[in-house]
Amino acid sequence: MSRTCSVSGKTKFKGNKVSHSQVKTIRHYLPNLRTVKVKSNGVVKRVKVAMNVYKKLRKTGEYQGLVMVDSRTKNAEANSTKDNKVAEVKE
Repeated sequence: MSRTCSVSGKTKFKGNKVSHSQVKTIRHYLPNLRTVKVKSNGVVKRVKVAMNVYKKLRKTGEYQGLVMVDSRTKNAEANSTKDNKVAEVKE
């Protein structure tokens, strides 16, 4: 299934759309997915993950054996070291 989180297994689920006149029609709620490059067992691949898993990956760098391989995390580390160097020079 294409709309499934490969880590947590979140998928779409059904609910009711209720109009003002209380007529109920079936609708689908979709998970908030994001495609991320991850390293698993030494292999880099793209997987779809839910946003709560993505936030944990961004914060810690790894989650349930998956290691995030993303240019944004590398840039964030580089920027933080640049900021530290600038702060040291200013002092």
